[in-house]
Amino acid sequence: MERLRLIGDTPFMVHRSFIPAKFINRNLAKDPNNYHSIYETLQSDKQLYLFDEPFTETDTIVKADSEISKQLKIAKDYPVVRQVKKTILSTTGEVVELVIGYKRCDYFSLSFSSTDYPEV
Repeated sequence: MERLRLIGDTPFMVHRSFIPAKFINRNLAKDPNNYHSIYETLQSDKQLYLFDEPFTETDTIVKADSEISKQLKIAKDYPVVRQVKKTILSTTGEVVELVIGYKRCDYFSLSFSSTDYPEV
């Protein structure tokens, strides 16, 4: 499943989600709008709350290839953040989602906080 994320009219991220077929409702998949939010659809249809499942994410800076540059309306070789996220089910260890995303660098920020940092 590929989705182009926009802020206003500006494309800032391309998401490519790979989800095992057994987690996709074929009737819902006939209309891509049913998967506007993959996580909401999986929660309502399969009772999977992926925000609570273990994941790993790796972010690297790469040069946009011609396909990504067209989608994001940027020059070829413009730096983008390549985000690879793998989510597994805590009950089985089974991979439930692999996402490969490309985000424009001018829309990327990163922040770290310790677990004991108070919410403000």
